[in-house]
Amino acid sequence: MEVPDEVADLLHEYKLNEAAYILNLLNQGEKKGLQLLFKKYYRPLVLYALKFVRRQDIAEDIVQEVFIKFWEKKSFIAVDQHLRSYLYQAVHNHCLNSLEKNENRRITSISDYGEWAEEERLDDSEWNQKLEEIYREIRKLPPRTQEIFLAVLFKNKKYKEVAEELHISVNTVKTTIARAMITLKNNLNKKTYLFLLFITKNL
Repeated sequence: MEVPDEVADLLHEYKLNEAAYILNLLNQGEKKGLQLLFKKYYRPLVLYALKFVRRQDIAEDIVQEVFIKFWEKKSFIAVDQHLRSYLYQAVHNHCLNSLEKNENRRITSISDYGEWAEEERLDDSEWNQKLEEIYREIRKLPPRTQEIFLAVLFKNKKYKEVAEELHISVNTVKTTIARAMITLKNNLNKKTYLFLLFITKNL
C-alpha cells in the first residue's frame, strides 16, 4: 500500500508499525485512524467475505457492520497490535452468522486470504456523493439540532464551548448529538454512515 508522505513521516516518527499507528490514532479518538482503517482493510475484507457469502452486497454489508461496531463499541481499546487478525476473525464470524440465517448459501473454505489484499480508495466523485447524502439528511434535522451537530462534529468545537455559545447545558448538547446520530444512522445506508463516522472528529 502506498502511504501518503505525511502519514509515512508520522509512522517513522513514532517508530510504530502501521497497525499500531492506526490503533494509536483510534485510541486517541482521531478520525484519521478510522480513515486509514477503512482504506487499508475495507477492500481485502470484502474480498475475504465474498469467499463465504458469494454476494458482493452481502459481503460489503458485513464488513461495514464490523467497522461500525468496531468504532461505536470502541473494540479497538482491547486490541493489541494484531489488528488484522482481529478484523478478519470478526468478518469470519459475521459471515458464519449470515450463512446460518441463509442455509442455502454454501460455505467455501479459505486457505489463504492474503492474496486478495488490495486497497479501497474513494475517488473525488464518491467522496462528494457521500458528503451530499450526509448533508441532505442533516438539513432534515431541526434547525437547532443542525447548529449543535455541525458545531461539534464538523467545526470541532468542545461541548462546553457550544453550550456556552448557545446558553444551554453540556448535557443538552450531548443528548442532541446522540439523537441526531441515531436519526442519521437510521436514514443513511451503512457505507455512508461509516463515512460519516470517519469524517467527523468528536464521535
